[in-house]
Parts: sequence; structure tokens; C-alpha cells
Amino acid sequence: MALKWFNLNLLLTLWQRFAMINHIVMNSRSKNHIINYLNIPDLLTLMNAVCGILSIFFAIDGRLITAMLLLIGSGLFDLFDGKLARKMNITTEFGKQLDSFSDLVSFIIAPAVIAYVMLDDIALLKMLVLLYFIVSGILRLARYNVSGLIEDNKAFEGMPVPFSLVILVLFLWAVQTGIYHQIAVLLFFAQGILMTSVLKVKKP
Repeated sequence: MALKWFNLNLLLTLWQRFAMINHIVMNSRSKNHIINYLNIPDLLTLMNAVCGILSIFFAIDGRLITAMLLLIGSGLFDLFDGKLARKMNITTEFGKQLDSFSDLVSFIIAPAVIAYVMLDDIALLKMLVLLYFIVSGILRLARYNVSGLIEDNKAFEGMPVPFSLVILVLFLWAVQTGIYHQIAVLLFFAQGILMTSVLKVKKP
């Protein structure tokens, strides 16, 4: 009987400590839980990233048309998440950072992967050019996160990252029309220069 009472007390003590720890954890999570940061426009931003990630997977698998269609989806989600955020009057620092990370995946990494997969005969040149393009995109997004828009929030400084989709389309057209790959890949080099420049691009 004493043993059973001891076991009961032990279980009760363990349960009380578990409940106390769980309470502390839940309280700490409730203040900084990821759900508290997300809103409806952020979900569209995440879909931008999801399309970009899937585009990379399909490109590696050689399904380039599907990869391109997914990037078009990324572009649409990127277009509407900002419009929805402004309409709902929801602008957060978390949303700004999330948008930049998503853009990095969809408009920098994914186009570079597609180009890399297509150019299998100029390994060193494509590697250097696409590396420069990716690093330029990272720098462009980091600068935007710090400085934001210019001219009373009416213009971007440097070519916006989503413009890389246009570069990718031009690149695909150049390759399909028989232009030397060495020349076609330089489109990404030009975009890298434009992204890190101080060129003023009016916000649409």
C-alpha cells in the first residue's frame, strides 16, 4: 500500500512538473509563434516560394516547360501579394523579409538553375556568370530590405529582381533561335549589373 502511494505521489509530481514546463513552453511560443506573424498576403508570398522551389525540382528533372510555368505562377503570386497587402492595409517587417526570401528563390535561384541545366557545353563560363547573377540578386534584395523604395516610395533603386523572368524568357528565345550560348548567358550578367546599379525604376 505504501509502495502504491509512493508511486501515485511520484506520478503526480512528474505530471505537475510536466504541466509547469508545458505552460512555460506554450507561453513562450504564444508570444513568438510563427502563426502570429502570418497573414493572408503572406500566404500568397509563400505560394510564390513554393512555385519557385517546385520550378527548381522540375528543372533539375529536365522538365523545363513545367519549370517555366511554375515561375509564371510565382510572378502572379508576387504581383498579388503586394496588392492584397496594400488593400488590406497590412504591411509588416516579417512580410517584407518573407517576400525577399521568396523572390530570391523564384526570381534568382530558379532562373539560374534553369539556365544551368540548359547550358551543358560551357561549364566554366555559365558557372561564373550565373554565380555573379545570384550574388547580385542577393545584394539587391539586401539593399532593398535596408533602404526600401526611393523618391517618396515611387521608385526602385536598381532593376527589380522579378525582371529576371523577362531575362530568362529572352535567354530561352536566344538559345532556341541558335544564338551562341556564350552570348545568350550574358543576359544574366547584364541583369546582375542592373540589379546592383543605382538605376531608378518607377514602381508600377
